[in-house]
Amino acid sequence: YLKGEAFTLSGEFLCRGELDWPDLFLEPAKEKVLRRAVDLINDQGEHMMSRGLLEAGPPGTGKTMFGRVAMRQADTTFIWVSARDLARAGAFGGLAYLFEIAAECAPTIAFVEDIDNWLDGYTIDLLKTEMDGIKQRKGILTVMTSNFPELLPAALIDRPGRFHDVVEMALPTEAVRLRMLTAWLPESGDATRAKIAKDTHGLSGAHLRELTVFARTLDAEEKVGIDSALALALAKMQEQRELIASLRQAPDY
Repeated sequence: YLKGEAFTLSGEFLCRGELDWPDLFLEPAKEKVLRRAVDLINDQGEHMMSRGLLEAGPPGTGKTMFGRVAMRQADTTFIWVSARDLARAGAFGGLAYLFEIAAECAPTIAFVEDIDNWLDGYTIDLLKTEMDGIKQRKGILTVMTSNFPELLPAALIDRPGRFHDVVEMALPTEAVRLRMLTAWLPESGDATRAKIAKDTHGLSGAHLRELTVFARTLDAEEKVGIDSALALALAKMQEQRELIASLRQAPDY
């Protein structure tokens, strides 16, 4: 009865939402890889040879957003796995259960968020077996996200048949940042958006989203106009990031 549903591993049903590919704000080459993975399982369904996709990169760069888009765009079962789902059964037990359900409900996208903290030797062996063992599964697209890909063993990620695609979810380029600002704050001026896009080098998509929300809040409070509010919001965000950086370097109290 779970076939075709979207739910967490712990049993909570999920709303598929309304997100579409343009909401990702990725460079075209990277978006093409992600689209291809979802298109394959949509087209081939439970007959697709199971595939793996790894999204690697710093927080706030669209890894989880891709999961939400895939949940909306895929005509499959969708199982979302996060730390909350693995807390009781542990990584080995939780992931073994995941692949069991995914196989029964195929075609399935199994989306495993922030796998880094859960990988030990036993769990890695389990993943290798489930994704490309002697019993070859069909109809499962396994997507995993990682903030620290350097911790993942080559036997897991640099092995065709396990992770077929590894996508670097990097911080957005200036062109992508401009696209974000245009979509999220269209009432601001072209020149202002271009300047802010240039001045936000090193910020993630999540930072840019918060920047536009904060700018609207400041404009509503101070009545300074959205362009001035955007500049004020960026100054405040930069000040806060400098404070956080200094606190992280401070000695223990």
